[in-house]
Amino acid sequence: MKIYIKIIRGIVKFHGVDVIWHQVLNNPKSFGETSGSSMFTMAIAAGVNNGWLDESYKDYALEGWEAMSRKISNDGIVKGICRGTGIGYDEEFYMKRKRFPNDPRGLGALFICAVEVDKLMKGSGD
Repeated sequence: MKIYIKIIRGIVKFHGVDVIWHQVLNNPKSFGETSGSSMFTMAIAAGVNNGWLDESYKDYALEGWEAMSRKISNDGIVKGICRGTGIGYDEEFYMKRKRFPNDPRGLGALFICAVEVDKLMKGSGD
């Protein structure tokens, strides 16, 4: 739990201007990445829902979800999901990752995020 809380405290510091996390967390010039942002948002929402994080983190989750919602087009296409990423040895590797609409890896993260944020908005961790 100490590690989880330390990670959450760290990632909220890198919330992008558009309330989405960037492909390279500490580089705001990198693109806002949907699947990673969904996972971070889900982790924060789950923390609030389960009492692991205090209520002050709720806004991060709700703002994160709002950012994810902007990545979903009116016809249901989810944008900004980068290709599955292995280990790169320089920043350029991550900066040039291709992005695909409705990539299944990113959709899964988005769906799980949606469920956890829904619980948060209803005020229930169930």
